[in-house]
Amino acid sequence: RAQVIAEEHRAHAGCEWREANGAAWRPRAVSRSNSARAALTGLSESQRRLWAGLEVNFSEVKLEKRVGSGAAGIVHRGSHLGQDVAVKILKAQEEMDEDELKDFHQECKWLSELRCPYIVQFMGVCTVPPNISIITEYLPRGSLYDILHKQKGPVDFRRRMRMLLDVIKGMQYLGFKKIVHRDLKSQNLLVDRSFKVKVADFGLARFS
Repeated sequence: RAQVIAEEHRAHAGCEWREANGAAWRPRAVSRSNSARAALTGLSESQRRLWAGLEVNFSEVKLEKRVGSGAAGIVHRGSHLGQDVAVKILKAQEEMDEDELKDFHQECKWLSELRCPYIVQFMGVCTVPPNISIITEYLPRGSLYDILHKQKGPVDFRRRMRMLLDVIKGMQYLGFKKIVHRDLKSQNLLVDRSFKVKVADFGLARFS
């Protein structure tokens, strides 16, 4: 049985990781723990159909480099089917409890339903350990914190006002959807090439 599970994992969840030196690394096949199997258990039939439409085959994802880390996961820059993406791989996947799985479900559900140019775009999800992850668009300028604190020289006043307006528009949209972000900070505001700011990280969000 262990061999069957390992083969299933290789077929559905293997991926090619790229380290900084360009060397490829493939995560080993592992059996699913009870908590990992629970990633999709307890869901209704309609919810299962929704998740099937969101699922990304991790073998199609290439990780290039680590770009950030938070309490819930580690974020990598990567690509999926030729498109740049950000991949947040959850930490402690084997020990995820019921509340953590619920938060994971909720974050993916909300991101998949939000359609706003000022909210980070959801690309898909992987529910197969050890690659349980949320995949979104990749914004090359990093976070607003990086822009304000790490780049050389001050940010032009007009640009700062435009970026502030982007945040207001994103939060206004969430207000219309009756979603309270609960973790709004410069590290969770991501910036694209044109300096447009998008709200990200809905791990602590709740309905109002």
